[in-house]
Amino acid sequence: MRKILLIIFVCLAQFSEAINIDISSIPFSYYGAYTAFSTKGNSEMEKGLFLHDVSGPRLWKPNAIWNIEPVSNGKVLPSTYECNPSQLIIKTAEGTIFIAYQNADIIRIKSTGKLGVRVTQQLKEDPFVLIPISRNQHRVLCGNSFHYLFTTLHGSSSITGSAKMTHWEDKSKPIVVYDIMPDSEGSEFVIETYLHEWVPKVYDLNYETVANNAGIEFQKALMLYPSVTNVFESTLEQAAYLNWINVVKPLGLFKRPGLLCTKNRMHGMWSWDHCFSALGLSYSNQALAKDQFLFPFDFQNEMGSIPDLMSNYHMVYPYCKPPVHGWIWKKMIDNNLVVSKTETKDVYAKLVKWTEFYIHYKDDDKDGLMQYNHGYDSGWDNATTFDSGFPIEGVDLNTFMILQMETLSELALKLCKKKEAKKWKLASEKLLNVFITKCWDGERFKSYKSNSEEYTQNSQSLLQYIPILLGKRLPDSIRVKLIMAIKTSGIITEYGLATENPKSVLYESDGYWRGPIWAPTTLLIIEGLEESGEKVLAKELANKFCLLCKENGFSENFDALTGKPLRDMGYNWTVGVFLRLVYTYKL
Repeated sequence: MRKILLIIFVCLAQFSEAINIDISSIPFSYYGAYTAFSTKGNSEMEKGLFLHDVSGPRLWKPNAIWNIEPVSNGKVLPSTYECNPSQLIIKTAEGTIFIAYQNADIIRIKSTGKLGVRVTQQLKEDPFVLIPISRNQHRVLCGNSFHYLFTTLHGSSSITGSAKMTHWEDKSKPIVVYDIMPDSEGSEFVIETYLHEWVPKVYDLNYETVANNAGIEFQKALMLYPSVTNVFESTLEQAAYLNWINVVKPLGLFKRPGLLCTKNRMHGMWSWDHCFSALGLSYSNQALAKDQFLFPFDFQNEMGSIPDLMSNYHMVYPYCKPPVHGWIWKKMIDNNLVVSKTETKDVYAKLVKWTEFYIHYKDDDKDGLMQYNHGYDSGWDNATTFDSGFPIEGVDLNTFMILQMETLSELALKLCKKKEAKKWKLASEKLLNVFITKCWDGERFKSYKSNSEEYTQNSQSLLQYIPILLGKRLPDSIRVKLIMAIKTSGIITEYGLATENPKSVLYESDGYWRGPIWAPTTLLIIEGLEESGEKVLAKELANKFCLLCKENGFSENFDALTGKPLRDMGYNWTVGVFLRLVYTYKL
């Protein structure tokens, strides 16, 4: 039986080569790794292949650490790239370079023919200190993040650099350069990342086995995903790849595996992004899905707040993100998430603290409506809704709070806490009544400045429609007007739901939250329409979004009028929303 399973997995690993990865937009990486390869350098001017450090200390900073180049007779050769989950291939006229991950920390690189490989220090800001171990092994100490170890397995190598560099010396030179040239068996070497001190290892697996094993590991993950129609099969494979590579292992402040937004520029975790990723993962890997949902609660403070931004190196608490967590948890449970009573008790306690944080600290005028103090608190950073200033009683925020209190009531009942269940149910109903009374003007929901009648009058943001998520909790008259406005206002384009109506004077095609299509807001509106009985429109919008991902990848956001991918590529909450929609609507 074991032999049969091995044969099956070997075949699956070979099949994974059919998944093509464009490393100009999607990195080549490995489950758990804090490194990634792409053709993006530290500036638009830099061309080639780069190894990036995607750990916390490098967030928002230049993070292309090494430049990898094919060389012959000391000259860099023109090259092309091919990539699949097993390996990254660099092709030249004089030979080929193969790159594969042995595990999260060890990268194997092999060249054929007369081809050599040059690895050059790309980052100039931090001091690089070269420490020789032996003729074939050298450490490179690299600032306040990972250190690197180079080990030559086949071929002859040379490395240049300095063992004296400090922060007070000139960092522009000397540059660390590692050159390896082939022997009769070609060339092969290892790049290993480590913290603190390096532990000696034996590299006894040949390259082919390493690459094959990587393919097998990805295929194991891919096999967990339910099937989809042929239309979205290749898109699902890309989604599964991003869910696999964007995971980093527990390290530093991280206590559990974490799914980064991306291993491109935005290689952190934000405390509402992770919710949509968790929801998408719940279809294939429930343990990892629960880890993602719980991730920010590992850092919940005494006030009940969770950080806005998380990396393995630092947390950002001055801002927070909207409390979608109760609603998302209910959706995960409805999606047959298997949860023990102990887990339910734990989630309930965390959500209570999170809810009470908003009640106690986000209602300065004590009118019963919660407020945002900054665009970052909302997740819609620069939405036109906020042009009138802060603090602002976001209609989306109070929608989430109504739903989160309702979820708390249901969880309390499961835990036989009847008094608490009643308390949260009454709190949810009370907030709903206050919300409608103060924010509905007879035609639309308005996000007023706290203790004021002021709002952004010329805003046509999608944010005003988020209360559709309340579905049939809303009076029929309000729900009907909301649905009609969504259908007829122009907020729906050929490609989906714009975050600012293209007819608006405030619309910007690449204005972040002032126009482009975003995954989470798309999902919230679709779920609200479904909850309101608008199943045909909900499915139509779901299909639009999934086709957008199929044609333009899993971008951070998309141009609402052209569908063009914008900003960061390979973005995981886009993946999570795609998975939710493609499975919910059986697309």
